[in-house]
Amino acid sequence: MPADSEIQRHQTDWENFISLMKYSLATIIITLILMAAFLTERTPG
Repeated sequence: MPADSEIQRHQTDWENFISLMKYSLATIIITLILMAAFLTERTPG
């Protein structure tokens, strides 16, 4: 396997990893916001 194709494969893997991390972080943030909105106890008055 030539070095260029190996570098291209690693770059593609890295880009896929970064995309996965972005979507994972966004999901965690949205989950925390929803938890803060719905799991906090509000007392009247």
